[in-house]
Amino acid sequence: MDGDFETFKTCFALPQYMDTFEGRRFIETIEDIRDIFDNVRQYYQSKSVVELNRICVEASFRDARTVVSTHEARMINKGAVLVQSPYPVFSILRLYDDGWKVAYSQVAIADEPKHNQALRGVLDS
Repeated sequence: MDGDFETFKTCFALPQYMDTFEGRRFIETIEDIRDIFDNVRQYYQSKSVVELNRICVEASFRDARTVVSTHEARMINKGAVLVQSPYPVFSILRLYDDGWKVAYSQVAIADEPKHNQALRGVLDS
């Protein structure tokens, strides 16, 4: 939420795919991550989001270096109110030499097309 892209980018493996209800995006470069980061921050700002709570629903090891997980994301605004319906995210996390990273995500936002656009890096102004 504080705009720290340098830390944010270290959480993601490259290359990878991210799926939403509106399509799949191939994320190949740091610039791709930056594009998504900027678009999602713009979306959050338009909704006055100040907090993103993630509640783990299920997680399990596939092997010693791979975790599959599902969490529910809740966006909270300045008034401590949910901004939109909570949504599930399925992720594959892998352990690399420099730590755990998201290697794949599937985000299931059914009721907010602009949020899906932001995740795909194509948010309309």
